[in-house]
Amino acid sequence: QTTVDFLWVILTDPDLDEMLVNQMKQLMAPYPHFFLVKLVAQEVDLNELDLSLVVSGDVNLLIQAAHMSKSKILMQTRLDADDGLAFGLLEQMQTTTIETLQPESSKRPAGWMITCVKKHYEWHYELHGNRTEDLTGWLKQSVTPTFCITPGLTLSEAPGGRTWTETEQLPIYPHDRIAKRFPRCGPEDKIRTECFHTLNE
Repeated sequence: QTTVDFLWVILTDPDLDEMLVNQMKQLMAPYPHFFLVKLVAQEVDLNELDLSLVVSGDVNLLIQAAHMSKSKILMQTRLDADDGLAFGLLEQMQTTTIETLQPESSKRPAGWMITCVKKHYEWHYELHGNRTEDLTGWLKQSVTPTFCITPGLTLSEAPGGRTWTETEQLPIYPHDRIAKRFPRCGPEDKIRTECFHTLNE
C-alpha cells in the first residue's frame, strides 16, 4: 500500500495447527502493525478485544488505536483470505472518508459511512477435468455500480457515530443490499453521513 497508517488484524481459527501459526508469525514479524488474532468473529471491537488472543504484532499499537477511536474516525476494511486490495486503495479511502465525515467547515467528525469498490478484477482458473491448473486461467474486470462487493468494503465511524439498529448489524449488513438501503454520499445533496460511497468512479 502507499500508506502504512493502518493496522491489519488477521483473524484465525483458535484451533489452527501450531506449525501454521508459527509460519504466519514469522511472515508477519517485520510488520509490527500486522496482528494475528486467534478469534472467529465478524467484527473486532478494539476496546473489548482480549489481548491474550493476539499472538503477533505490537500490542501497544492496538491499545493506542483503541484509545484514539474514541476521538478519531475509525475505519474497518474487510478483506477475506482469498482477496487482495489495489496498491493505493487504503490511502484513497482514508482521504475520501475524512473529506466526507469531517469537511473543512466542521471542527469535529460526525456520523458514519460505508465505502465500496466499484471496479474489481477476478481470476478464473481453467478447468482440466476435475482439477484446476494454477498457472492457467484468465483475468476478468467487473464493474458493480448497483451493489457493494466484499473486498475492500469499509465501515467508517466518527466518535458516537453508531446510529443503526441491531437488526441491521453493520458492518455485516448484506453487502448486496447496501446500495438499496442507504443513500449515496455526496456534496451535491449534502449527504455526508449514514450513506455509502463508491471509489473508482
